[in-house]
Amino acid sequence: MANYQLKGLVHRPNRTPRVRRSRLALYTGALFGLIACSEQPDGSVKDQQVNQRYRTRQVNLNIDPLQDLVNAQSRQGIVLAHALRLAIEQFLQNPDETQQAKVQTAWLNAHSAYAALSSLPLPALLALDSDITLATNKLQYQIDAWPIEPGYLDSLPAYPGSGIISDITVPMTAESLQRQHGFTDVQEVSIGFHALEYLIFARERSDFQLLDSGPHPMKSPMNSDSRGTLNNELKSEVIARRRDALRVIAEQITLDLASLLAINEAGYVSVDGDTKEGEKRVNVGLVLSAVKHLRQVALQAIEDNQHLITADIGHGDYSASGQQLLAAKLESLRLTLFHPTNLTVLVAADEAGTLDALRDTLQEAQSNAGSETITAVDQARLTFLLAALPHLLDDLGRLIGQPTQALQTSEGAI
Repeated sequence: MANYQLKGLVHRPNRTPRVRRSRLALYTGALFGLIACSEQPDGSVKDQQVNQRYRTRQVNLNIDPLQDLVNAQSRQGIVLAHALRLAIEQFLQNPDETQQAKVQTAWLNAHSAYAALSSLPLPALLALDSDITLATNKLQYQIDAWPIEPGYLDSLPAYPGSGIISDITVPMTAESLQRQHGFTDVQEVSIGFHALEYLIFARERSDFQLLDSGPHPMKSPMNSDSRGTLNNELKSEVIARRRDALRVIAEQITLDLASLLAINEAGYVSVDGDTKEGEKRVNVGLVLSAVKHLRQVALQAIEDNQHLITADIGHGDYSASGQQLLAAKLESLRLTLFHPTNLTVLVAADEAGTLDALRDTLQEAQSNAGSETITAVDQARLTFLLAALPHLLDDLGRLIGQPTQALQTSEGAI
């Protein structure tokens, strides 16, 4: 089994920072101070001192819109993954600039759909069965593992023979690449969206163009022309393996997305059917787990924004899609918290100020993150808004987790 320890070998695309570093110096202290506060252990949600008996009680909440959203986005992701496979085939038939642009667009669409899905509190991630959660985490690592070590997957200029693709002893099959994936380190990535991202965005088109393969005259083993022929044959084989890698990785992504859909279609645990009054009911503990997940998404949004500010290697770096991924996380927060799912209905009316602050902060953050152009002042404002979100979600979790008069249940009734 191959193992390529090429740590720190980074094939970086050209990047342009969104704001000038000199301007950013004005905000450095506030930025890292807020991030440090936001990245404190999420004990305020995880370790809430609430009545455990109350956590298992049920409240009126229709979780069906969230399940419908998960199912719809899962199916959309599979459709776009199929479109990516088709774009790859068309690119390999004619790896020119036009087809390269099309396959890059197909990757952006498919990955954006998965990013939106994975930011939702999926049923499988909130499952009480640890085996289901572990299987889901494994699928997510196969689908979207990052960051990656490019030299583990393919050759680099300084190491022309490195990488799984260059090692002709490693079969270019789904089973083989799965065995190599995360072999000794989580950054040893051989499958998933970001292995594809590197190949599609960072490699040259010539890396996928088949060499002329006409008949070669017999040469003496000591003849320099013979050595050149052998080198060309090896190069041709590596190119063929790189082309196969595109196909195999894209197919595995589609299969993994289908598996993820199958797991999530089982639905959320601790959800009852309609009551006599026609109301949907759900355990408070499930809602708190969903809020905890959203808090983690908010922390990831802070990290994404930090990478964009510093122009450091981040999620979607080779495709320059970091801002798009940040916006997807914020949209998932909105979809879960307010519409079509509305977790905030469980908060008492006299706490409306907290909900207004959460809604306004999220709305302004979405507006800033979705802007095509952003000034240094806007970027600083976005940083403050993102830093506030985990704290506001902490407040939401406490309000939902408190057995207040508005939420207390007695003999199954609120």
